[in-house]
Amino acid sequence: MKRHLVACAVLALLALPVPASSDSVPALSVWLAAGDIGALCAEPVKAAGLAKDTGALETLFPVFQVGEALKSGQSGDKIFGMPLNWLTRTLPGRLSLANEPYAFRDVSHFSAYMSSDLLHDQIQDFAAGQGVRVLAVGYSSQYFVLSTKPLPEKKGYVNLKIAGSNAPWFSALGAVPQQIPWAEMAPAVSLGMLDAAILPLKLSNAFSKKSVEMLGNSPRLSYIQSEPISVWALVFAMNETAFQGLPVAVRDALTASAQAAARDCSSKLLHADKTIFDELASDTLKVYDLTDRGIVDAIRNARSAAAAEAGWTAEDLRRLSDIQ
Repeated sequence: MKRHLVACAVLALLALPVPASSDSVPALSVWLAAGDIGALCAEPVKAAGLAKDTGALETLFPVFQVGEALKSGQSGDKIFGMPLNWLTRTLPGRLSLANEPYAFRDVSHFSAYMSSDLLHDQIQDFAAGQGVRVLAVGYSSQYFVLSTKPLPEKKGYVNLKIAGSNAPWFSALGAVPQQIPWAEMAPAVSLGMLDAAILPLKLSNAFSKKSVEMLGNSPRLSYIQSEPISVWALVFAMNETAFQGLPVAVRDALTASAQAAARDCSSKLLHADKTIFDELASDTLKVYDLTDRGIVDAIRNARSAAAAEAGWTAEDLRRLSDIQ
């Protein structure tokens, strides 16, 4: 059985700069997304000297307004720590590639991307095009397919009713994407309205336990694919004009501190996900491997065809594939 959740030690391989003394970092405030990011990243942010205090990002702006707040400068000189898609849902660009399905082979591939020239180029492009400076990128979460039956082969997806993040891409396999909130998925499965869902591990855990409690032996999502559909990124970002207004030495120190915080956050978030995956695999769900790589190929081909509209390029895809 493949286990694509690798040990947290892989994050230590990243060639991130050692943070400068916190004395050289200005007293900016860091606002973190609620949930695991807020709970697990507050201490790393303080330890790296990025900020003495943190706040809850959602108390400043609704999720769907975060990107525009950074771009317009409403965020001032605040630093936001959040999932990358909070930015890219309203600010398209080459960075959005990191959240696409099967963009990465596994977490090791994602880790290599985090220290790659491709990510550096995407960050510079995003700053120039959207006016937002991404100071650091880390690991946020992984999304998996949960289903009522194993789906190791492409033919299993034909007419399959699937919901959740990235579900529309599965129409390339003949699946039928559904728009069903996760809180309504358990009864939808029992009524035959849903066959599969794409969820992050924490929601997968909560959803599986809720399904067992609600449905017992009724039809429920009792299988999980061993390979993640996507590895989602964590970003620390601020307004580009505010960033450029700082002295060069301060910008360098700020970036180094953000990268150190992102590395520590990544390790904690990955460890939490590994614990959840192991719990699901041993107690709640049956794990299966993909045996038909045509599943991955079909979704990647559909993704390539939509590259221009999504904001990234075919060259980005080639460079990402070449990263070892």
